[in-house]
Amino acid sequence: MNCWARRNRKLYFGNHFCNNRNTRRMRSFKTSITVLVVVVIQFSACRSTSPFTSVESDIPDDFPHHSVSEILSRLPITPEVFNEFYAETAVALSSPDENGRFSTRITFRRHDSLLIRVRFPLGIEGARVLITQDSGWVYNRIREEVVVGRRDAITNALPGAVFGTNFIGDVLNFITPDPSIPWQLSSDTLRYHLISPDSTVRIDVDPALWRVVRIEHRSLAGMVLEQRSYTDFRTINQQVLPLRLIVSRPAEDTRLSMVLRKLETMPGRLSFDLGLKSDTRRILIRE
Repeated sequence: MNCWARRNRKLYFGNHFCNNRNTRRMRSFKTSITVLVVVVIQFSACRSTSPFTSVESDIPDDFPHHSVSEILSRLPITPEVFNEFYAETAVALSSPDENGRFSTRITFRRHDSLLIRVRFPLGIEGARVLITQDSGWVYNRIREEVVVGRRDAITNALPGAVFGTNFIGDVLNFITPDPSIPWQLSSDTLRYHLISPDSTVRIDVDPALWRVVRIEHRSLAGMVLEQRSYTDFRTINQQVLPLRLIVSRPAEDTRLSMVLRKLETMPGRLSFDLGLKSDTRRILIRE
């Protein structure tokens, strides 16, 4: 399947979809939507009109003698405090197709919807993305076009750094490696390293935080496909979260940096309105 969506496939996805009739139109979204999609990965939250506080942590006394199962059991799952939120992020993106800084406004309700609004410089809102349990819409407000399709199909077709449908876990660092994989375990003076049997995935865990701090994906030939780093951890509503996410894809000459600026749980009434105009052109992706 020789299309843009497949060329930018993500390792978290399975089979990809690309409708050749829509390929040319999808490419037209690339410039203005790249950053928007980047954020679809991006941040859920907890109430934080209060300041983020520093994390106090120490390497546990029994490091480096934990087993793989013990390490996995210490990695936290997404708490209920993130069932609903409003968040703001700052994004810097550098790629052959897009360079710039952007801000985002994100509203989320678990088992319901995610709406991301992307603002370009000078406060212009250029795009909105709406993801529900089974469907997705990508609204280019500059071109007055909206791409519509099932959730997985629309995600795979979008340009930019897309982390998959588990945007909360991936961005807020509630990452749980698959326990059925026979991970190879090693360590250095500060971290554990979980490596897949075929050496295509490496996950670094900080035992002082019990958080994933780095993920690397390689091809079977050993070429680096993606590197993802979580830094600047803070305590927010008793949850340890990274304020900065850095993603690089060397083969695509792409680098993204995202900083979490604001988090609110209990944000009041949330709106998931795309604000489509009656004459907005619709591009339907069929599976």
